[in-house]
Amino acid sequence: MQIVFTTHNLTLLKHLCNKTAYNGNTNSVQNNIEMVHLVNANGPLEIIRNPDFMKIENDLLVKNPLGNVMDTITLYTEDDEAKYLKNII
Repeated sequence: MQIVFTTHNLTLLKHLCNKTAYNGNTNSVQNNIEMVHLVNANGPLEIIRNPDFMKIENDLLVKNPLGNVMDTITLYTEDDEAKYLKNII
């Protein structure tokens, strides 16, 4: 069985990250749970397999892992209409 879903829920993402912590970012899989984090805020689409929770949390909460203030804010949109509104603001 394969289940695919999307979420921004940090509690659920943290739970999944704990389940995939030993899978690694390559083809080595230690269990039957895989997570893929898709990011396209800073350029072309980036696919990150089994990311650690800090990466996801920093990305979703617009945090810099070094603690420095970021010059830009990442804004995510769900569809073309939202992307259009973001671009005209």
